[in-house]
Formats: sequence, C-alpha cells, structure tokens
Amino acid sequence: MKPIKPKKHKILCPFCGHPTSVMADENAVCKGIYVKCKGAHCGIEFEIKINSEIK
Repeated sequence: MKPIKPKKHKILCPFCGHPTSVMADENAVCKGIYVKCKGAHCGIEFEIKINSEIK
C-alpha cells in the first residue's frame, strides 16, 4: 500500500506570475517567509502568506 501524497502547488510571484522554487500543500500555514522573484524582469521580494488567519 502506497502512502497518500498531499497535493502540492508552486507559489507564484504576485507581481509577474513567475513560479518560484517554493511549494506548498493544501493544508500549509505560513507567514513571514520572504522570497525574491527569479523572473527575468521582476526581482521583487515578496512575503508568502498562506492561511495565516487559521489557528
């Protein structure tokens, strides 16, 4: 029997839509993680907030 893998998705840059190297599953909760976009003409640093209001 194989273990069930959670569905993961890549985090996209909110400014240009370029996918980052960060992945999150559907139950992830985070805030305060900053990532710099690697897009060709973007390079903006942004904060990742996922389900931060759920406690």
